[in-house]
Amino acid sequence: MSRRTIALTVLGLVLAGCGLVAPAQSPATWSSPGAPAAVASRTVLPSCGVEDAIRQDGPWNGLARACFWDAYQKQRPAEFATTRLTIEGDPITWIYRILGPGHAEVFFDQTQDHWSAGGWLRLDCSALVAIDSTAPAPDFGPADSCVETTLR
Repeated sequence: MSRRTIALTVLGLVLAGCGLVAPAQSPATWSSPGAPAAVASRTVLPSCGVEDAIRQDGPWNGLARACFWDAYQKQRPAEFATTRLTIEGDPITWIYRILGPGHAEVFFDQTQDHWSAGGWLRLDCSALVAIDSTAPAPDFGPADSCVETTLR
């Protein structure tokens, strides 16, 4: 493989991870049966992509995560969706959104988690935090100061 081919392949992967090339599935078009109106009709933001971890240890979409964390640090609008498994193996989905400087929104779908209260939550956050976990860096989550709302 030539250096040019390798460089173009790497560039394509980087651009896809940062939403400049359409990801396989955009969080903007991601939907779940029975999703509340706040989720289904949310404003479209630039997509960093999605990940679907089918095991406790991944697989993770490192490019999408890096794209989203970079957008967060630069306070640019962006969206990233991740589905992970609980300890019991139930899928839960988080849709992370940067709405602007100091304003993040997180939708949390726990409708398939048999050990939770079920339903959807919306977290209104002034900050997200980096998390030390088994997921690839960067891993992040809502700050403790987020305001939680149950969606119907």
